Amino acid sequence: MILAAPYREPGLVPSGVLAVLVHLGFFALLFFGVHWQTRITEPIVVDVWEDIPEVKVEVPAEVPVPPRPQPKAEIKPPPPPKIEEPTKADILLKEKQALERKRKEEDALRKKEELRLQKEAELEDKRLKDLETRRIEDEKRLQEAANQRDEAMLEKLIAQEEKRKKDAELQRKRATDQQLAQARLMEEHVGRVRAKIRGKVLMPPGLQGNPEAHYKVTLLPGGDVLEVRLVRSSGVPAYDQAVERAIRASEPLPVPSQSELFQQMRELDLKFRPLE
Repeated sequence: MILAAPYREPGLVPSGVLAVLVHLGFFALLFFGVHWQTRITEPIVVDVWEDIPEVKVEVPAEVPVPPRPQPKAEIKPPPPPKIEEPTKADILLKEKQALERKRKEEDALRKKEELRLQKEAELEDKRLKDLETRRIEDEKRLQEAANQRDEAMLEKLIAQEEKRKKDAELQRKRATDQQLAQARLMEEHVGRVRAKIRGKVLMPPGLQGNPEAHYKVTLLPGGDVLEVRLVRSSGVPAYDQAVERAIRASEPLPVPSQSELFQQMRELDLKFRPLE
């Protein structure tokens, strides 16, 4: 009878040996790790004193006092710049310069107005020359028609001549009416100027009689007074001065807004009497 040999799993012994070696290495790691972290504490030595020794504290004889800080010097602001007041000479110079500027403006306005009037005069001369030329031509044709005894032409020319005369007469009448209307407007504005100035005159005390003060006043557009000049004194200086002050105190004077009408009253001759 043949007995069969028992079956053995291959590799069993090496694996067992490997397991034993792993466990031994693990225990060795734990042992050396704990032993490496273990510290031996040194003994503590304590001295016991029966009496407390006396400690001498040295106090300095004098404690130095730090110097007191000096106050900073106050910085004063610089004095304000001195403003020089204008002197009387400066004021007079400025007034003179202003008067010169006003005079230059008046000269420019005067030249402009003279140029405008000159152009109007040239146009009027041309118109009159044209009328004269037509009149001469009409007379010539009339003479020719009379010579030719053309009654129809003669009547036509006579009618044209009469119509021309009527038109010329109508134009002269319109010009006259316009001049009269402007003269009336001038009188009204001058009357308003005189009335406003007269209301500002303060009569000096003790004035006797009815003296007349004659002034020439130059105006600017808008009614401002450019210049006041005494033409003839009343013989009473106090009254003359009162009238001049009234003229300057009446600015602006009532002047017309139309430039053509204002140019006619730009320079006014004004006479004042206390009783008028």
